[in-house]
Amino acid sequence: MEHRLSKLLDQLREAIRTRHYSIRTESTYCDWARCFILFHGKRHPRDMAADEITAFLTHLANERNVSASTQNQAKSALLFLYKKVLGIELPWLDEIVQASTSAISQARSRLGADVMPRLAQRVLRPLAPRMPRERGAVDGA
Repeated sequence: MEHRLSKLLDQLREAIRTRHYSIRTESTYCDWARCFILFHGKRHPRDMAADEITAFLTHLANERNVSASTQNQAKSALLFLYKKVLGIELPWLDEIVQASTSAISQARSRLGADVMPRLAQRVLRPLAPRMPRERGAVDGA
């Protein structure tokens, strides 16, 4: 399987370079493809479908607690692998909602926008450094 994995990653690199993506994108997409394959016991992506991809993306969010942008990056890498390298269309994956990148937006919608400033003050106040008061404010001078 190591040879098959290596060959697949070489094909992925070639597809990325042909499209003039950055070297960082190449490295990242290859890393995500490798993680996906290893997560599923070194099975070839051609032998996997919706359930395995969904399980991997869910694992990233729930078990590894990755950020929304990281999960979206993994999804993009898998989309590229399937569409451009394996030639397999995944229309259902296009329809998966991107993970939200704004935890504050989610909190606002859950708690209400008016609660957030008060909550932020309560959380951040103990963390703020103690500043000496201005002399005039205390002495009346």
